[in-house]
Amino acid sequence: MAYPQIGISFGSIQNLKGLGLEFKDTFSDSSIHWSWRQFKGEVSQEGKSIVEASGCLTLGIAATKDGLWDATKNEAPRIFTGIIAYPCEIIAKLIAATQGARTQAGLFISKSPVSFGSEAYLTIIKRRAIDGTYQIQVIKSTTGSDIILASVNTTEVLPLWFKMRVSNFCYYGATIYLDYSFDGVHYTNLYNFQGWLEFTLTQPGVGLFVMNGWNATYNAISASFDFFRMLPKTVT
Repeated sequence: MAYPQIGISFGSIQNLKGLGLEFKDTFSDSSIHWSWRQFKGEVSQEGKSIVEASGCLTLGIAATKDGLWDATKNEAPRIFTGIIAYPCEIIAKLIAATQGARTQAGLFISKSPVSFGSEAYLTIIKRRAIDGTYQIQVIKSTTGSDIILASVNTTEVLPLWFKMRVSNFCYYGATIYLDYSFDGVHYTNLYNFQGWLEFTLTQPGVGLFVMNGWNATYNAISASFDFFRMLPKTVT
């Protein structure tokens, strides 16, 4: 279930802080709320899924199916909505994941959530499976490549909370703080974007994604989130 249903629309910048409103989806009604937009791939949607059921949202890619999202391909399934206010805090909780090697799941903010190429997904904080080990990473997309800005080794233990704190209207420049937590209370800051020189987002989208693909190897992934929350909040 998502609420409130007032003033939430992708591509519109609406400051609802004065109304004290937030957008929260607990994925509890087995139907994806109209505030979300879905995308399963530009070339092929075969073997990709976005399903809300049993109190969670599950995104998946079958084995051998291309689910890459980088400077050259646009095939990762994702779900996203507009930002309701600045400053704001955005939190998502990953509760389960079956991840093949080199697969990824996480939270993203993008100036072009249905596109790819230069800065297609500007900022991602994610959990990545790497040959039996796991990392939490922050990624920035650039023309022709993706840059790992920060990375920390972690365990297979879930749940895992991702948080983005956005300080200002991104068109004029902002600081985006990227944090993670294993208990939903105590967060660790992994990386900060600071200033308009690092990014420009005119009408950003924010949402959840899964991805695979490495050296033409496409392993299966299924990742479940049990809530997404966007709250107008002063960033410190």
